[in-house]
Amino acid sequence: VQTAHCLHPRSGSKLGVWCCETAAALQLRLCAAQMFTGIGAFAQIPGWNSESVLSFSRANIYMCYFVVISAPGPTLDTFVGDDVNTMFILNLFSGTEYIVKVFATYPTGSSEPLTGRAKTLYLGVTNLASEDVRVTSMCARWQFHRHATSYRVVIESLRDGKKEEVIVNGGTSRHCFYDLIPNTKHRISVYTQLQEMEGLAVSVLEATAPVPTEAPTPPPTTVPPPTIPPAREVCKAAKANLVFLVDGSWSIGDENFDKIIGFLYNTIGALYKIGPDGTQVAIIQFSDDPRTEFQLNTYNDKELLLNAVERIRYKGGNTKTG
Repeated sequence: VQTAHCLHPRSGSKLGVWCCETAAALQLRLCAAQMFTGIGAFAQIPGWNSESVLSFSRANIYMCYFVVISAPGPTLDTFVGDDVNTMFILNLFSGTEYIVKVFATYPTGSSEPLTGRAKTLYLGVTNLASEDVRVTSMCARWQFHRHATSYRVVIESLRDGKKEEVIVNGGTSRHCFYDLIPNTKHRISVYTQLQEMEGLAVSVLEATAPVPTEAPTPPPTTVPPPTIPPAREVCKAAKANLVFLVDGSWSIGDENFDKIIGFLYNTIGALYKIGPDGTQVAIIQFSDDPRTEFQLNTYNDKELLLNAVERIRYKGGNTKTG
């Protein structure tokens, strides 16, 4: 709050101005003095901020006030009548210092200006930052303003200029936008609102994440021709039905189970002929319960039988041999 005075050029009386801060308006209170054409008696009446308000006893009053508001940018000015001592000046910038000049006018001229400075309240959020940035969405978080009644949050795509906005209440400090364009820079702006007033935008730039690149398709691999172990001479005349009972419980372990499969592969590979006219093979794997991998009459071809042995998977489970 500031109080300043200037003297009326003819009467020597004081003219007072009272400036107070609001969000986007300055309130000026002009002293309750009256300007007049001649010099007359006046009395001092206790006023605000321990200063005096002047009351004059002369009639023949001709008076109005000329108020000038200036800051970087255009100058605002207006006239008010002699019966006005309070004035609200709206549509100012928030967080901006203004120079206020008040002239008292009368038929033969005007007084020297009474000059004061007043700064409007900063109406804007702080610590605005982006978070949770994804391919088609992102969020903004800010430190809320203690005077805010609401916020206007706007997101703009810098690729095509498309905008989306939403109004959230004054207690909100985070908002997310969805269905955005991937790999595109966006501007998020937050406007703090105090009833019908709105502060300047506070903005942050952020780009959505790019669409993940798919892994390249591996080139086709050439499958080498199957290698069938040669039959052993001693097995050429063999004719039998072989059933292998394989322990597939957890007590065997992966490494030992692979050794078992290798043993079966080599043993069957040594046989000369597979089928009813030679040797038929069946394998059963057991743990908690038995699982038939294939039966005696399932395969009549040595190559197919060996492929089936390689495809056997470790069953796992408890060891129940009874």
